[in-house]
Amino acid sequence: MKNLNYLLIPVLLFLGVMSVSAQSTVYFFVPSIGNCECALKMNGDSIAQLRGPYKKTINNSVFKVPYVVYDDAYKKCTFKEEGKVIFVVDYRYQIPSTLETKQLLAEIQINLSEGSVHYIRMAPKGMYNMQLKEITEKDAQKYFKKSAELPEYIQE
Repeated sequence: MKNLNYLLIPVLLFLGVMSVSAQSTVYFFVPSIGNCECALKMNGDSIAQLRGPYKKTINNSVFKVPYVVYDDAYKKCTFKEEGKVIFVVDYRYQIPSTLETKQLLAEIQINLSEGSVHYIRMAPKGMYNMQLKEITEKDAQKYFKKSAELPEYIQE
């Protein structure tokens, strides 16, 4: 019976390693934007802010408040969850000449699986709308070079 315990310990350790949750990586790319708050949500829960570092401020006699511009950025997010998830970007911006606040929402559904890597870019869609679209790794490499890295998000 004593020898049986020595055999069970490696098996239990192996099963413990097997129970470690899978991980997926999603990179979110945000273009240069201004006077905004840009929240990233997963399945309705806010998980991060998407806004690059300060780039410049534009003052104009027509503006009631300065127009603050933020640089291109990307955020690496690591998820342990698997299956279909919906990502939403809640983009709220203020028009500096009227002080009117506008809200745009864009969403994309992704199927997360163990070891998968996705590249998502926030892009304009028409004059007053935006979209989230998946891009290739080759396109993502271009955005990595010109974008600032935001702090990584790791799902707990």
